[in-house]
Amino acid sequence: NKLAARDRQVDVLNRLDREWDSYKYFLISAPTGVGKTYIATAIASVLKNAYMLTSTLQLQAQYEGSWDAIVNLKGKGNYTCSLNREFTVDAAPCAAAGELIKSCIRDKVCDYYNQKQKALDSQSMITNPVYFLYSTHCGFGKDVEDNPWVKRTALIIDEAHNLEKHLCSFAESKI
Repeated sequence: NKLAARDRQVDVLNRLDREWDSYKYFLISAPTGVGKTYIATAIASVLKNAYMLTSTLQLQAQYEGSWDAIVNLKGKGNYTCSLNREFTVDAAPCAAAGELIKSCIRDKVCDYYNQKQKALDSQSMITNPVYFLYSTHCGFGKDVEDNPWVKRTALIIDEAHNLEKHLCSFAESKI
């Protein structure tokens, strides 16, 4: 981490360390300014194998700016297609042509797929919950490659109070 720990953060981390083997899940509820980003990156740093999820690009950037070891993977709509700069990757020509996607990945010409591989190869990556759900499970965002999303030691969810909304929107059907 680029930041130094404050007393309240050290207290939380020490308690987690003492209780780590006793529980499967932890919930940290702390007010703004306590430094939850530091706590989350400290946990991921120790585990060296974490997915981190947060709801906004601003928080993804905050994590990325706080810790050199984390790789930020945004949704496809945040990357420009390298074959046709008029499109973002989510609407690129390859979206309708599986062989084109494979060649973009193989030739390493796509910023999105290059960043995705870097994130998947990293010790800790951050992305958003909706992207994570669609990429790993099903839907229009499902990865075309064989499942590159391996199980990791931890899933750290920042802004978890938004998780119910994300899960409901992921599984909803409109008639």
